[in-house]
Amino acid sequence: MARELKGLGDALVDGRRGIYSSRDPQRDPRIPERLVRLFHRPPATAPQPCGGGRKLEPLCADPPVYLVRNFLSARELEHLDALITSRRAAFKQSVTDDAGGKKISSAERTSFSLHLPKAADTTLRAIESRAADIVGLPSDHVEPLQVVNYTDGQRFDLHHDLGPMHVEADGGDGGGDGDGDGGDGAAASSAVPALERISVERTPGPKRLVTLFVYLNTLPDGLGHTEFPLIDVSVRPQCGAALVFCNVNESGAPDARTCHCARPVPPGHTKFGCNIWITDVTQQAHAVSAMAMKAPKATKPSRSGSGLLGALLQRESGLATGGAPPAALVGLRVRKRFGTLGTFKGTVAAHHPTSGYRIHFDDGDVEDIGADELFRLPLADPAALVGRAVSKHFVGHGRFGGVVESHTHTEGFGVLYDDGDREHLDAADLLRILLVPPKPKGGGGAAKRKRE
Repeated sequence: MARELKGLGDALVDGRRGIYSSRDPQRDPRIPERLVRLFHRPPATAPQPCGGGRKLEPLCADPPVYLVRNFLSARELEHLDALITSRRAAFKQSVTDDAGGKKISSAERTSFSLHLPKAADTTLRAIESRAADIVGLPSDHVEPLQVVNYTDGQRFDLHHDLGPMHVEADGGDGGGDGDGDGGDGAAASSAVPALERISVERTPGPKRLVTLFVYLNTLPDGLGHTEFPLIDVSVRPQCGAALVFCNVNESGAPDARTCHCARPVPPGHTKFGCNIWITDVTQQAHAVSAMAMKAPKATKPSRSGSGLLGALLQRESGLATGGAPPAALVGLRVRKRFGTLGTFKGTVAAHHPTSGYRIHFDDGDVEDIGADELFRLPLADPAALVGRAVSKHFVGHGRFGGVVESHTHTEGFGVLYDDGDREHLDAADLLRILLVPPKPKGGGGAAKRKRE
């Protein structure tokens, strides 16, 4: 088998095979036309279909950065959950590439990772093929999928997927992956370097043309974001969604604007993601190698939600409501107009992951509504939110706590943050950053004495 793998590698040493020829001298002939249209001309301003009813939603026009919601189906998530859970002991400290392409441990990347054998089963092949189809390359150009896991403050500082990133003068040097694997990075806590001071070094081996980073679970706003500080883009982990960006310009040289970082995931939270790298050469040797190995067995969890991902999805089911923990909005007083019947006041009584927020109106009616509708309702008692604690994420700076210190009809809610900054927010923006109020101290004492 070793001789067969070597022969295959020699035969496909550059993987180009002449299938993407171009007469444009400024264009790398290995870059397909579909990829050029998506990332190099014109600027991305509108959603584009990418198969299966999915759309590439532009988050940045130039360089184009896209989000594909529901890139993974529920069945595929369950399959990955089973694979990850059955192989949890195989997670290892994540590594980066040095200038020579050697894998090394790095203080800038502190996550754990797990490689899945390439094209090992029908589900993995479907995921690889879907990713490759988006950019117009064959699925054999997709590297083996890499699952990454962040928790307890783990992060990946500023880096680039194509190779080590260097910063002139007083910066650091580094490189990296979508949220994953590549080279040393510049510390996330340092100031963002100017674009002209950044250079990206190519390492030997396949060139990662495009990165898809797929989020396998959801996190609260501001935690574990993927950030592109040079283009002011910050993406919150949303289960099943894929972040898509190109690592090269049209000539095939590194595009330093797509340097990015994975923000820390604090204790009490866990982030799972999957790096899908699409290269300029075939990765078929990995598939042949996987055939020689025992195929990974995806043992289905014994009960719903018992896998690593299933447990997270159950625990974090309310995070899609817009950032604030659902319990933070319980007790909120709102007003809603019912046509000619008039306007009625009500109280948010409870939250359910499926039916949303339950409102008990003062006239005895009950209604369940979603978070978006709740955020649009006028508040019946806005002054009651004065004194409430908040937590807000500011792109490139991190998460800051604060308190609602005032409310006026003209300026909205005044918020004082822990670092001394202030801002005014409307009701909808405030509701998205509210924290759960602390329980009253000594609550229930009177009731206890009464029962005695």
